[in-house]
Amino acid sequence: MLLTILLLAHSFYPPYCCNEQDCRPVPCNEISFTTSHVIWRGLYGIKWATYLSPDGQCHVCTSSIALRCVFIPERLS
Repeated sequence: MLLTILLLAHSFYPPYCCNEQDCRPVPCNEISFTTSHVIWRGLYGIKWATYLSPDGQCHVCTSSIALRCVFIPERLS
């Protein structure tokens, strides 16, 4: 049952971000912003690919070379 709860907790990742394969929660303090980009652990993403997180936590969806989507709580937007 715990596994089911954990899977449902992050079922909000849209297919265009990574189809539930490369998305994960991360500490919010690891995410930074420039005027046009969002950065996490040396990976860059376009700032418009940042979305409001429905669970109030930070999440990233990555490829091997870039951020596809970033979900942040309202307090960081």
